[in-house]
Amino acid sequence: MRLLILVLLVLALIVPGQAINTTFSYYCPPVMFVNDTFTIWGDYELEVNGTDILDAYVVLNSTLSNTSLTYTNGTSRYQEDFQVVSTSTWEYSLTAGKTGYDNVTVNCTTRIVEPFVITVNLWEEVELQTVLNTSQYALTTKNYNKQLIDPYVNEFAWIVARNNDLNFTGAYNYCNFPFSAGSQAWDSIIIPNYMGNDPDSDSLADLKVSAGQYIGCNNAWYRGEYISGSADINVSLPGNYSLYLVEGTIEWESNLSPPKLIKSNLFIFLGDIVRPDTSAVTYDFYVSHDELDFWASMSDNIFLFLVTIVPLLLFIFLILVGVPIGTAGLLAISWTTIWTLINLVV
Repeated sequence: MRLLILVLLVLALIVPGQAINTTFSYYCPPVMFVNDTFTIWGDYELEVNGTDILDAYVVLNSTLSNTSLTYTNGTSRYQEDFQVVSTSTWEYSLTAGKTGYDNVTVNCTTRIVEPFVITVNLWEEVELQTVLNTSQYALTTKNYNKQLIDPYVNEFAWIVARNNDLNFTGAYNYCNFPFSAGSQAWDSIIIPNYMGNDPDSDSLADLKVSAGQYIGCNNAWYRGEYISGSADINVSLPGNYSLYLVEGTIEWESNLSPPKLIKSNLFIFLGDIVRPDTSAVTYDFYVSHDELDFWASMSDNIFLFLVTIVPLLLFIFLILVGVPIGTAGLLAISWTTIWTLINLVV
């Protein structure tokens, strides 16, 4: 009996002193530009059910700043915006805690760098070159050298560069690519190679994605507006980049987020490049106008097929299986109406 009482007394002293288990997820950007505003956040939660712990302290400590992060209802996490005005390697820690709860401390490093420029030029790819032209005949030859003839002009487009080395996990609230109907219709896209590659190396792009799938959500994305055949893209570090031509109505969550395509008929993979240093560089890509026109018109062609041929086939099928003509006609019209509304929305 005395032993039991002693055990109960010990437990009574120990249990109240135990802290409640917590989890702490956080985001510290690995690299940012000088003078760019960026967000650092921490999510302090109960381990048992993931409930946010309110009225806690989440503090950033460094030689440059000692700042308390503020809980934001919109994101359900503690966060604060920062800006660094000079190049540096910023080392800091995040500490989260509250009386009666487990305290957590994590270490972070953010490199603050000056951007360097990747310039991308797009040119028309000429397949045949006229060598001699008379009233009787025309002599042509394949343009194996792929001379730069005319720039491709699209004043509503962007060149997007995805850094394939940087891990930006937690940087974005979304990462959704609603690809256009034209690109959804195919498993892959034929791409042109850029100057310096073997002309025989053109192959199917490694871009086998469909609407709603995620691609590169944990990477850093950079972009440059495509004007008069060229785009200048500010990027942060040497490394491996994938380049894309994108046009249409696009939203961007932040300076480094992937594009969210609201309405677009053109998303073409240009190629992969490797930058060994931070010197400015220019790349020339050959893009066939036939290919551009094909992808731009594919969505319209598919839509036309869906609202003309398909409802007609549906009407005939319903009649053959015994559905009354009036009902079959109503269903066919409904099909056309639904796809018209979908096309207007997306």
